[in-house]
Amino acid sequence: MKNFIVTAALLASAAAAQATPVPLASSTEYAFSYVSSFGTLTGSLMGVLQADHNTIFISSVLDFVKFNGVSGGVALSFVSSIGSFYGFSTNAPTTSLDGSAQDFLAYSFSANQGFLLTKNAGGYANDIFSGSPIFGDRYEAYSASNWSINAVNAVPEPTSLLLAGLGLAAVGASRRRAQA
Repeated sequence: MKNFIVTAALLASAAAAQATPVPLASSTEYAFSYVSSFGTLTGSLMGVLQADHNTIFISSVLDFVKFNGVSGGVALSFVSSIGSFYGFSTNAPTTSLDGSAQDFLAYSFSANQGFLLTKNAGGYANDIFSGSPIFGDRYEAYSASNWSINAVNAVPEPTSLLLAGLGLAAVGASRRRAQA
């Protein structure tokens, strides 16, 4: 019986681990903020942190980005590097934790709204922040000191937690029975 309980606990733990597979380069949600001279841009994006532990390749901008706390109400479904958008490179849209590199454009073609950030974007000479009307309707020099980005803590799925908890409970029960 003891072997059965230990085996069941191991299987439950393995099932919990397999319930949420994590690829080698898993995408993480990041909350970002940029403070310009005319307002604050805030939102979330999905990206993959690179081996240098600073660069993030952006896969999407999530939900509705806000400007001065007000949602633009527009999903920015198009995300590109500036070079890729203008056709002079094939670089991935990129940001960095320390703000030293920015190369991304988030845009909605249907609403004709969006914003872009560039800093050390290969082939693009200007370091700028620019926003369409709902994002401040301005164009200004980009400043890395005004950029902030942090990983959003992931919350485990309830099923995974349940399976892991059952596995630990089974191991605990088998140890109590072995000691009794």
